Amino acid sequence: MFSSNWLESRAAEVTIEMVDPNITLAGLELALGSLYSDEVCLPPADVVSVVAAAALLQMDGLLAQCAEVMCACVAARTVVPFLEAAAAYGLDSVQRCCRRWLQLNLMTHVNDLPEVLRQLPAPELARLVASPELLVHQTEFSLYVLLKTWLFLRLHPEWRGAGREAVTEAHRFVQQRAASVSGPTLLETAQGAPLAGPFGRMRLQHLVLHPFDMEVLFSDRVVPTGWLGGLFRCHWLTLLRLDQGLVQPDWCRAVSQQQFEACALRCGRTLDDRRCTWRWTGFNFGLDLVMSHSRRQIALRRNSRQELPLLISQADRRTVLYRVRVVGLDERRAVRFELATELRSVQLARGQQVHVLTVPPEVAYPLLLSVNIMTAPISWTPTCAASGRPASG
Repeated sequence: MFSSNWLESRAAEVTIEMVDPNITLAGLELALGSLYSDEVCLPPADVVSVVAAAALLQMDGLLAQCAEVMCACVAARTVVPFLEAAAAYGLDSVQRCCRRWLQLNLMTHVNDLPEVLRQLPAPELARLVASPELLVHQTEFSLYVLLKTWLFLRLHPEWRGAGREAVTEAHRFVQQRAASVSGPTLLETAQGAPLAGPFGRMRLQHLVLHPFDMEVLFSDRVVPTGWLGGLFRCHWLTLLRLDQGLVQPDWCRAVSQQQFEACALRCGRTLDDRRCTWRWTGFNFGLDLVMSHSRRQIALRRNSRQELPLLISQADRRTVLYRVRVVGLDERRAVRFELATELRSVQLARGQQVHVLTVPPEVAYPLLLSVNIMTAPISWTPTCAASGRPASG
């Protein structure tokens, strides 16, 4: 506007109509001041306004500086405003930074901040839920609980409280509605349908692997039952095929990276610098997989416990596909360390343990552990897809 062949570049006085509500006097002063200084101080509190002013004035250099500041200042209180500004003004690098931060912090930090969780728009949350880079803390059912809380917060904008209170109130709300209202589920109503997108991007096949999870899922009457019906047929067919030896040991060869990332079981936890052994509960097609952490070594074992022998696969070897990732965060909860395995396959004999990953000695705890596992060729079969699920937010 102020250079090249624009008419305004030769005018002594320029009148600009400013209709963008993001443009403030402070932001405009900083933007115009940058024309007379090589160094510009961009306070995080004003950077969105500066971006808006710079976009209006077509100051590409200043926009690039703002993008650097925003990426360096992504945190809980800034991530949603920065993400919205990045989308509005075409700052792709800022969008990537914000989404990366949310992928790691949605279930480990934002879940305890109702005011931040409430701000997330449905399309963006749906994108996060579908992302293979989302760090699912605990299990897919934990993600369902988070989405249920988000749904409650969006439907009750006046509600205020702490994170655990929000979870409790969300559960009370959907249970009371389910007990008093017959007919469609919450996501099938005019009130809930606009917010259905994130729920439709969950890996619903992993919500029906534990009886307690299923009881809550059906009693909540949030998710349409039509989304779930085909999953039971698919799981049962896979179990029968495994039991009859109809699944080839090398079934994993037919699974592409994209299919694995879209369908694998997602689970995670926080690791401290101590010895521990754990499993994520739920039916796993006869495999009891146990993970352990000791002296910075992470291992995966096929347990052959005897107390429930009829529920444990007696096959000599079972194929497992997995990817494991550990992440360390700094005080802003940005990545300070990350280490991940490639997509690996292993045939586990009963009682066999395999080394998965070693945490370098210089890395400080605590760390976030993300594990993606596939134990049977099931989830990507088109006939197993639930009908009526929204494709996006």
